[in-house]
Amino acid sequence: MEIYFSWGTDYLEDLLKPFDNYISRSNDKFLSRGSIEKIWNVFKNAVVPNVIDNDCMVGCDLIEVVLVYSRGKVDSLLGPVLDVTLSKLAWLAKKEDPELDIFNVALLQVVANTFYYNPVITLNYLESKGATLQLFKTWFSLLNTSFERSHHIKITILALSAILYIPFIQWPQVLQAQLKTIISALMELCKKHMKAKEDESNSSGETTSSSDRDSDYHSSETEGEDKMPEDHTGGENKTKKYQKIYADNEDVEPEILSGEIFSKLADLYQDEDSNIENDYEFTSLIDDVDEIVFFLEAFQSISIRDVAIYQQLLSTFTTEEQNKLQELANEANQRQSNKQNK
Repeated sequence: MEIYFSWGTDYLEDLLKPFDNYISRSNDKFLSRGSIEKIWNVFKNAVVPNVIDNDCMVGCDLIEVVLVYSRGKVDSLLGPVLDVTLSKLAWLAKKEDPELDIFNVALLQVVANTFYYNPVITLNYLESKGATLQLFKTWFSLLNTSFERSHHIKITILALSAILYIPFIQWPQVLQAQLKTIISALMELCKKHMKAKEDESNSSGETTSSSDRDSDYHSSETEGEDKMPEDHTGGENKTKKYQKIYADNEDVEPEILSGEIFSKLADLYQDEDSNIENDYEFTSLIDDVDEIVFFLEAFQSISIRDVAIYQQLLSTFTTEEQNKLQELANEANQRQSNKQNK
């Protein structure tokens, strides 16, 4: 029997924007005031095993904001985050239900963010838990079938590319054997990301931002109804403005105004600058990272650091793979040229 919890179920999604706003725009204050503990509590409650609801995906996006905007500042958080994430992945694996892959993707997005944050710490921690092989099996089994959103694809490219910067001798043996698989997957993901961005642009009629987390959420069709997320492509919330904390009005349930979630928000926003609440849009530092350039630079770093490994790897490339690599190089050059001409 599935277990559902109601903590924040109806409101956590709405709180993502103000949380994101605070962490990204007031990161020093966020870190100095001990707010990381509050975000950690939100995350671990949202990603608890034995639960299936949309809070899991919102919690995953929330911890991504912390990792992206606090790089090098929250190393001690990586282990606990990975523990909770791996536990949830293990629980989902027992369900053997393809319909739950949307949750697997969200959780793997968390793992990807830890790799992008610090690949050495992440890889060492996974290996210490004996989780490396199973994690990568799960991850790669879903890349072709379940990773469709451009943001999910991009953070995966950044994560796998970050691993390439680690000296090959420091890789676990189970991963060393997968070097060619990782490189091949990265080339495919780069092309897939280009296609996903093109499709999203055509669908919306305009160029979309690299950060499309806001389009991953949906609004409830019936107020107060617990509903499993279906396609996460709705954009209804894109133009909705959120206040830093809920105002005292009739549109908000009274228990929220005096409840735990309100208290957390009130604590987080105490003394916060008031000029950042009215112009909010979902953006991310990774929006400015060109995923193809990042991959190619990481790939090239192998030729400098591990020359023999690099030459051996190139010798295994088929003509098709060589062409893919050249296509990506041409695309990267074109993008950099366009950027310089702007």
